[in-house]
Amino acid sequence: YIELKSTCEHEIVMGNLAGRQAPNTCMTNGMVLLGYKAGYSLASNKGDGTVAIGDQSFSKTSDGKNNVAVGSYTLYSGATNNNVALGYQAGYSHATGTHNTFIGRHAGYSDLSGFYNTFVGDDAGYYNAASENTGYGTPSDESPARRPKNTVKTTIVMKGCTTLHATPSAVCL
Repeated sequence: YIELKSTCEHEIVMGNLAGRQAPNTCMTNGMVLLGYKAGYSLASNKGDGTVAIGDQSFSKTSDGKNNVAVGSYTLYSGATNNNVALGYQAGYSHATGTHNTFIGRHAGYSDLSGFYNTFVGDDAGYYNAASENTGYGTPSDESPARRPKNTVKTTIVMKGCTTLHATPSAVCL
């Protein structure tokens, strides 16, 4: 069955048990919950600016603002504020950190409390337990990600002076 709370302004809640912890009340400003148990545990006035789309996305979170969770079980266990998770179980165990970006299946899966992390790709940052990290995962062809074999050396000349820069490195996903 599908439930739509259409009496609340700036809020869309649609799906069996979506936003269930605060039934029949207007919960937040600018929130979207779409899917089975999406935002299930959100309490009234606790999810401003949050978008949760997918089966049980943002499901066990009782408080969290300005989060985006798209995909089944994204940001499932909780999140505080300003996190983005896209892909199946991206940010699954994330509970208290802010300002994180998890893109890809299982990206940031076990990241419990990291801040300012960015993980892109399949299983990127799966076991992360720290903050301010950037990581990438397995590319779509299932081969391990690796640095390219080609390097480029650069020299920049400015006003008659030569400034040498280290060889840049690139990562191919």
